[in-house]
Amino acid sequence: MINRQLYLEESVKEIREFFFGFCVKKCEAECCRIGYTMEVSVDEVKAIFETRDIVKDKRVRKLYNDLYEIKLGPCPAVGRDKEGRYGCRIHSDLGRPKICKDYPIFIERDKVIVAAGCYAVYSGEIDGQLDMLESSGFEVVGRQKRIKLRGIESWSAGYK
Repeated sequence: MINRQLYLEESVKEIREFFFGFCVKKCEAECCRIGYTMEVSVDEVKAIFETRDIVKDKRVRKLYNDLYEIKLGPCPAVGRDKEGRYGCRIHSDLGRPKICKDYPIFIERDKVIVAAGCYAVYSGEIDGQLDMLESSGFEVVGRQKRIKLRGIESWSAGYK
């Protein structure tokens, strides 16, 4: 019998691999372009901002221990390529922040947490994979459920 945690990690890894192509080709890294706040290590801050002096950067605030909070508009690691499409200049770097590597699907014990604001998640692009995880007994949190009201497809206020 296959190890349950290993099955979950491999399944999520396959879903994340799908996202790279999806983000580049369909939504052009919209999540990274609209702005967000994230917790990162000092090395991750340096990778994102290509700087050594993070103390002077007003977008960075020390939280505790070696964790920092970054308040970003568009992520400084995202820009346009030669063809004019958005992409991430540090996507292939080993020093890329963990949140960037994992987004928009995270594992917490036997639970799968998805970022409901991600276009691939709310458009249903990965519904089949998430359904498969649920049918294997894993809880999927953050997934919005599509509903029809008077013949119009909409999103429920609650989560599935």
